[in-house]
Amino acid sequence: MKVLRTQRLICGGTNAQRCKMFAGMLVGTTLDWFSSLPEKSQTSFEVFSSLFISHFSENKVKPLEVANLFKVKQAKKESIKQFLCRFSEEMVQIPQSNKRLFVEAFIRGLRSGSFEESLIERRSDNMAAVKIYVLNL
Repeated sequence: MKVLRTQRLICGGTNAQRCKMFAGMLVGTTLDWFSSLPEKSQTSFEVFSSLFISHFSENKVKPLEVANLFKVKQAKKESIKQFLCRFSEEMVQIPQSNKRLFVEAFIRGLRSGSFEESLIERRSDNMAAVKIYVLNL
């Protein structure tokens, strides 16, 4: 997408020149897609760029949301510390909106047991407190 934005900034030149310059920057999947287009099917750079954007914008990686954390569950043979590491890797990809929700998602992801109950009783309101508690086990 950055390549397309850069190409749009190019002023001057004909439609054909802009299309050729842009096509010369494609690699991998984008080049495969371009190669599959019927010859002479694009009538202008504007049509070509719109087709490119509509095709590849669907493949954009969507940012994670807090709701995604509620799907992270502790595996049967996974220790609490291992789960904390895996959960933290997911958590850092999410904007820090409501820190209490992170704690709630972590607790809900734990297997049922005394540790889960002790975390609920502690009522930690941020993951830093939870991490300290887990690492001191």
